[in-house]
Amino acid sequence: VETRNARIRNLAADRAVSRKDYPEVHRLFDVDVADWRRDLANTAANEAGLAVLHSLAWHAQGEPVRAIQSARKALAGFEAIMRGQPDLEAWFDIAQCHAVLGNRSACNSAFDKNLASTAAGGNLWALELSRRSRVYLDALLGDDGVVSELARQSRLPGFFIHDHRVRLELAHLWDRPEFLALVADPVSNAPLPLDTPVSGPPR
Repeated sequence: VETRNARIRNLAADRAVSRKDYPEVHRLFDVDVADWRRDLANTAANEAGLAVLHSLAWHAQGEPVRAIQSARKALAGFEAIMRGQPDLEAWFDIAQCHAVLGNRSACNSAFDKNLASTAAGGNLWALELSRRSRVYLDALLGDDGVVSELARQSRLPGFFIHDHRVRLELAHLWDRPEFLALVADPVSNAPLPLDTPVSGPPR
């Protein structure tokens, strides 16, 4: 079942991340992409995407050299593909790689392109989620204020704080008191009024 059901594999990967069982995380990523190789045509993009996943896992694991190697591999893969497919939707993956490498300017540029591409699609909910995803790049870049931004987002529709306990970009925050307090805060886990704006009140 594991090798054919992506949802089961995703749940298994989340459980492995929660245990900090990184060998199992890497194994499940490889199993997932083995299915992509079999079922999908764009294997080069799949391989680049796999390198992004491994880079994030190595980064969370505290293996910066391996994280950087995987990020560079992913970037090289995406750059080669996008020479022939400039419309490939990979800008957030590219931004993640630049964040792992500490390339703030390149990360910001890729993130802006991701937002522009999402906005062009006309789906306002997708655009809101894309805007919120900036916090993961800030976490990879080591910026302050990540927990404060997560606290803000926890008051918005579509946010589930416990998802962030297995979000690899946030691994360095998982054991910090301020993050644990946010996870335990009843407000973070409370239902929201139905009329809550998706982007929150004006700031």
